Amino acid sequence: MKKSTGVVGVVVVLGAAYLGATWYVGKQAQTTVERAVAQANERFAKVLGTDLGGSELKLGISDYQRRFFSSDVTYALSLKDEDGKPVELILRDHMQHGPFPLDALRAGDFKPMLAYSQSQLVASPATQKWFDSQKGASPMQITTHIGFGGTGKSVWTFAPVDVVEGEDKISFSGGTIDVKFSNDFNDNTATGRFDALSFNDPQTGKGLKVKNIQVNSVTTTGAQNDVKTQSSATIDSFVMGNVNDGAVTIDKLSVNVDSQQKDKLLDGSVRYDFGRLAVDDIDLGSLAVGGKVQQLDVTALTSLAAEYDAIAAKHGVSDDDELVLTEAEEAVL
Repeated sequence: MKKSTGVVGVVVVLGAAYLGATWYVGKQAQTTVERAVAQANERFAKVLGTDLGGSELKLGISDYQRRFFSSDVTYALSLKDEDGKPVELILRDHMQHGPFPLDALRAGDFKPMLAYSQSQLVASPATQKWFDSQKGASPMQITTHIGFGGTGKSVWTFAPVDVVEGEDKISFSGGTIDVKFSNDFNDNTATGRFDALSFNDPQTGKGLKVKNIQVNSVTTTGAQNDVKTQSSATIDSFVMGNVNDGAVTIDKLSVNVDSQQKDKLLDGSVRYDFGRLAVDDIDLGSLAVGGKVQQLDVTALTSLAAEYDAIAAKHGVSDDDELVLTEAEEAVL
């Protein structure tokens, strides 16, 4: 009798301890998520300049409902499109608190963690056609393991899409992006793959076909808060234009971009390698093109771009060739 009473006591103590740990971890998870959102906005400002290049890009938490074992969070990414109109992308997240979230255990991950997050894109005016192509289902799912100490991993899954707008048709094979985080979420490694993307305008005969897209990116943050990024992308086949008149074909295209930014100054380089370049039946062979910038003032550049866009909008023109600047406008630029 005494032995069974002791066992029950141990179970009660362990259960109480786990409930206490879950409550504490849930609170820490909220703090971590809010800090990660703030860091994302700081990174936007660092890369695009303090005025964000006129895009008004901002990530925010519009709702956070924290309960004992889980939380429901709604994120909103706000920006402006090329016409200056506001666009909002909404993400809804169901997050199970650690240290051992049930769905993470079901997925075969037995490591202690802050939270196990399952997010999906929510329909909004900007994404409604994407949702319509999925018959109301979410076209993007994100599963994230939020670890302790600013670590984690995330898998972004994009569903195949076929969208028809007027006579234009856009087809996308879908794909995945895998991201690993470290260094208090300041460093990340990302890899992604998409099999195909195509756009077709039957009226003009022009189109775009891209096959086998692979992307890789590594971002690290130094002790002086300088950010170094190494990114690459490869495409097996790229065809653009009218297949019967002036189509450009590129086989084995690779792009490599390296950059390092300290405060507002950016050093960077880009290189394009074309394994084979052809126009119609004319084979132009292989080609490599590259460029480099040093000590580029990102804030000044984005301010210049924003001022130029404001002048173009005042003149009511969308084509740069149609814009005629006054002497005063030239002086401002």
